[in-house]
Amino acid sequence: PPPAAGSVAPFASAVETALAPGDSEKLWSIRHAASPRLAALPETRRSLQVIEDGCVPLERLGEYVRAVREAARSRGIDVVLFGHAGDGHLHCNLLPELARAGWEDAVASLLEEVTAAVARLGGTPSGEHGDGRLRAPFLPAIYGAEILELFHAVKSAFDPRGILNPGVKLGAAAPVARLKAGSGAAPIPAAIAAALRELERQAGYATPRLTLLD
Repeated sequence: PPPAAGSVAPFASAVETALAPGDSEKLWSIRHAASPRLAALPETRRSLQVIEDGCVPLERLGEYVRAVREAARSRGIDVVLFGHAGDGHLHCNLLPELARAGWEDAVASLLEEVTAAVARLGGTPSGEHGDGRLRAPFLPAIYGAEILELFHAVKSAFDPRGILNPGVKLGAAAPVARLKAGSGAAPIPAAIAAALRELERQAGYATPRLTLLD
């Protein structure tokens, strides 16, 4: 059975349970609204999924939350934590002020500090969405040189010419060089950029992006 609300009440400002179908749907609606609400912020306050996917052993989750909040606070960056904390996995969206000088360097150093904390706590920086290009440079700190060598061997066996998703997982490029905002963001026609922003705000994740070219 789920823990009684009273068992966690001393550690929370409010506690809601979902023991009936209607209650469960209410909580899920709040969860599903999180990303669109963050995407609706002004253009000067973009929601960035840079350290969004950390997962640590459940008993270390409190330490992970403190590490994220302290790293963000020390750089003057607001952070929003939400998701499926029950398995030690939290989504983390950064809300940097894009007009503030040096915000990209602050985000890059925050990613390094939080990833180091994840490694120290015995976790992974990609609990759900994969390492991709963003987290690839940090995998040696998570898995070690011997395991990384095996990763490369498997990659070479199936893709000896390195033409399948180059740089993904086993890349070494600067991790925040190509965010969706900032000096390194890829240039996008204004109409398509506006359409992409609207998909974020409406949670249109199932919309094929190629349809935006019509």
